[in-house]
Amino acid sequence: MLRTSQLALSVFLTGTTWFASASMPAAYAAQRSDVAHHHSTSATAKQAHGPILATTDLALMGSAIVDKSVSQSASLMTKVLVAPVRASRKSYTHPVSKPAKHRASFTSHKVKKFHPTAVLPLGDRIAVRAKMYLGDPYAWGGTSPNGFDCSGFTQYVFAQYGISLPHSAAGQTNDGAYVSEAHLKPGDLVFFSTYTSGISHVGIYIGNDQFISAAGSQIKIDSLSESYWANSYVTARQIG
Repeated sequence: MLRTSQLALSVFLTGTTWFASASMPAAYAAQRSDVAHHHSTSATAKQAHGPILATTDLALMGSAIVDKSVSQSASLMTKVLVAPVRASRKSYTHPVSKPAKHRASFTSHKVKKFHPTAVLPLGDRIAVRAKMYLGDPYAWGGTSPNGFDCSGFTQYVFAQYGISLPHSAAGQTNDGAYVSEAHLKPGDLVFFSTYTSGISHVGIYIGNDQFISAAGSQIKIDSLSESYWANSYVTARQIG
């Protein structure tokens, strides 16, 4: 029974193969013939050249693999590079603030120190400067804040404004212009005769019937109305 079935199957397959061959178009048959001839020629060449053709086939196969790998890598790289470009083409509609037509303008200025005496007349500045030395010690023949005598004090103060005076009370009466006691202004020099018959003391008028000088033990302020100074007053000079 089994052999009968195998025989029938063999006959069936043989008939099918014949039918397919018989009904195959002529062009297809010719193509198969060319393929068979190519394989036959290739086999003959391989037998003739041996390892050389085998090596060539392997090289071609490797080249094909490398080309395929490079092609795949290039394709992947293109996708990676193109993706961000496409993503960046999106349009955004966020509002953009426009600059205001009118803006407050600020100009930087260097802050200058204000010196009140800078806008005062010279005489007033001299009076203000003289009061800076209140309490400084008296020293016979002294001409500095370490110690002043009367003419040394007036000489030092006026020198701060470029005015040169001699170191002598009597000698300073020769500078400037005469001014009466009734018309005294701050910065004027006032002269006294204290312990001798001539000019022996000098001070700087500061206004309000007061003057400043190196008298006694220090620089101090006195009033022209005081009896001692009123009786000793001689003259005054306006300097500058």
